[in-house]
Amino acid sequence: MRNKDIIINASERKVKIDKEILDKMYMYKQLRFRDKEAGGILIGREEKNTGNWFIEYATEPYPKDRRGRYYFDRKDKQHIYFYKRLYEENFQIYAYVGEWHTHPEDYPNYSSIDIKGWRNIAEEINDIDKTYFHIIVGRKDIGVWEYIQKIDRALRIY
Repeated sequence: MRNKDIIINASERKVKIDKEILDKMYMYKQLRFRDKEAGGILIGREEKNTGNWFIEYATEPYPKDRRGRYYFDRKDKQHIYFYKRLYEENFQIYAYVGEWHTHPEDYPNYSSIDIKGWRNIAEEINDIDKTYFHIIVGRKDIGVWEYIQKIDRALRIY
């Protein structure tokens, strides 16, 4: 795994993912058979002049989330409370930018359940021009996808 920020070129802009949230996600890698999937939301900000995104915060699993070997279902309201508090305390510069979770595989790829969840989130927010970023943490590597609601596609960008 990486020990620094990740900077990705995506759709004519850059996406920077802070090392601190990557380290947080890596703590939940499913290295043993009994390890359960983990996940949370991604929070960041867009630089208006360039359209570049900075993903700076990620929530961790909370007690009411549903977790199993092959699933993570974000149920706990603490994810949203954390986001709203961050949003209000920082002059509304932060936005919900996507989700992250783990998979019990070395090199992760999204499943049909993952894409359905990403689609449902985008439809719930109902901003057709919005793009979301989703991270899946595997045992040896991570994958980052850009989900574009307008064309209903997830493109692997890392």
